[in-house]
Amino acid sequence: MKYNFTQIFTFFTTAFLMTQGVLQAQVCDGTYVEENGLLVIEMESGILPENSNWQIGNEPDPEQPGETIDYLFWNGSESFNSLSNAIIRYDIRISNPGTYRILVRGRIGQGDLSDRHNDFWLNIEADDFFAQRRSNGQLVSTLGATPECDSNPDRSCADNPNNAEGFIKVFMNVTPTNGENETRVWRFVSNANNTEDGVGEQRNAHLLINATFDEAGDYAINIDARSSFFFMDKMVFFRDDVLRNTAQDLSNPSSTCDGIILSTTDQESINNTRVFPNPATTTITVSNLPSNSQGKFVLRNILGATVRELDINATNQDIDISDLKSGVYFISSLNTTTAFTKKFVKL
Repeated sequence: MKYNFTQIFTFFTTAFLMTQGVLQAQVCDGTYVEENGLLVIEMESGILPENSNWQIGNEPDPEQPGETIDYLFWNGSESFNSLSNAIIRYDIRISNPGTYRILVRGRIGQGDLSDRHNDFWLNIEADDFFAQRRSNGQLVSTLGATPECDSNPDRSCADNPNNAEGFIKVFMNVTPTNGENETRVWRFVSNANNTEDGVGEQRNAHLLINATFDEAGDYAINIDARSSFFFMDKMVFFRDDVLRNTAQDLSNPSSTCDGIILSTTDQESINNTRVFPNPATTTITVSNLPSNSQGKFVLRNILGATVRELDINATNQDIDISDLKSGVYFISSLNTTTAFTKKFVKL
């Protein structure tokens, strides 16, 4: 196959921009703070799991001349039926309780089909996490994540990965471009499907993603890879009294990070700390821990519940996990100056 100069130039320009995106991206090692019913989170600002296939790229923003989009994407094996176990966690602080709608600004980064390279796994640690479809203002159906949906007669179960409580598939089904040779389109979309046909429901009906926070406090969002080359720019969360057009305004600043803003160099320093073996059965070891990171630590499960608090006062320390149930856990430093989070799997 022959390539013309324009194709070659475009390829190398894209590769250069993606590399620059990795170098320039900033990371929030802290909590994103909601204000006035709105949260705006840059997807690439999360702490990426070490040795994973999450990558950061950038490109000119077609909707904002002169601006650049930094985006997050998965460049690894696709995981349609189970989690890829490369979870990115975004801690959030809700000051104004209520029900929030969730949208992701993204685009299909590869191919010409609307139903490929278009989704990811999502879990929101909230008082309720669900999807709804309405028609003419009337509620048609509600989906939930397992295991809650199994015992709720008013809900069907959304598409979810095997053996992963609380996660559902979130996707956008839109044509990648508006026409041949046109710029690929970025849109604010996030939908869910039901696992099985319900009474009066269509299998491919698109339902809108929501989360309810009953009280002001700290919560979290977890994402995991499903499709490769689904480019994700930002998430917006807006309470039901905030207009969608307001939430989607690209001039909205990113929400405040109540913690440390890290460069990728800082993140590499954090990544020098190891938690091994991983997976583990009885004991994990935290190694290469900087002295200024020692102190109080917390273990949380995949749903964000605290299962144990720890004192770590050495560069290398063993932790007994024999009493934990099998699953995914996070160990987090509570040190406000050099906080970080590591994920491990208990077998």
